[in-house]
Amino acid sequence: MRHRNRNSILVLLTCAVALLAVRGDSVAQTPDAEPLRVLVRVAPPFVIDEGGGDYSGISIALWRGIAEDLQIAYEFEPSDLDAMLDAVAAGEADVGVGAPTLTAEREVRLDFLHPFLSSGLAIAAPSSGSAWTVVLQNVLSLDFARAVGALAVLLLGIGALMWLLERRVNTEEFQTAPTRGLWSGFWFAAVTMTTVGYGDKAPRTIGGRIVALVWMFASIIVISFFTASIATALTVQSLARGIEGPEDLPGLRVAALSGTTGAAWLEGEGIDPVLFDTAEDAVRAAHRGEVDAVVHDAPILQWAIREHGFDGIEVLPRPLERQDYGFVVPTGAPRREEMNRALLRVSASAAFHRTLQLYLGS
Repeated sequence: MRHRNRNSILVLLTCAVALLAVRGDSVAQTPDAEPLRVLVRVAPPFVIDEGGGDYSGISIALWRGIAEDLQIAYEFEPSDLDAMLDAVAAGEADVGVGAPTLTAEREVRLDFLHPFLSSGLAIAAPSSGSAWTVVLQNVLSLDFARAVGALAVLLLGIGALMWLLERRVNTEEFQTAPTRGLWSGFWFAAVTMTTVGYGDKAPRTIGGRIVALVWMFASIIVISFFTASIATALTVQSLARGIEGPEDLPGLRVAALSGTTGAAWLEGEGIDPVLFDTAEDAVRAAHRGEVDAVVHDAPILQWAIREHGFDGIEVLPRPLERQDYGFVVPTGAPRREEMNRALLRVSASAAFHRTLQLYLGS
């Protein structure tokens, strides 16, 4: 009887030790309670800096959904794109959140979670508009005003010279009073230049006739020059600025963001990009005419144009290449698979679809 009791006690002790061992293993396998280091790169509408260490945007909403689904503690840290990729690749950060595109070169260094959005590399450029819109814009432009002003000054100069020569002899056609006399001289110079020849005013002095004869021949050159300049400004130069696709980019000033796939694409096409730090700065430069076009991710360009009211800039419908966006994690990250499962659950939810509609439109 005592032998049986001893055996029972040994069995119970063995089971207890086994349970403790299993419990110890499960504790050892529990993820570290230390918050994950999540690097974020500001790239509206994916990541928007709200100030005070707070962020919003598509990527932020998605990551918060993943963290809530998996009960993960984390801390956001701001970073630029290159620093984020380097830190994640070296295992110094746990996750990189923003709008990094999936590329073979980056996949060599680190891992991506499943893509959460597919879009494309696009061109943003000033919209050419209709022909009449172009004409109206140029008629109201500063260059057109300068050309008309220069012509008016030239006519006034010739008219003043004619008035000085004719005012004492030809008082009927070139009045003595300066105001009316200068207007008469201006009228004579304009009529002569345009070869209308009303004949209401004609020089009588030798000096006046010499000036008139010289002006007749000189005005042929002047009117030809101004006609050609104005016609060019109204049509050819303006219409030639219209960009319809990548074949129009060589030879133009094209902006891109430093270290992005847009800059890499331009360099691959033999185009030296004008580099900016943010999409807002690049689109603003295009709006001001400092660059001719911007190559970057279509959603980011659309957000910058809409959010900052850059009227007259549009994203061309022809994408340069497809792009998929995904979060980056270190190669062989232990929680990558469960993050992927959580990402698929969150990205399929109605709440995330509302988030996409909020930032990208319907």
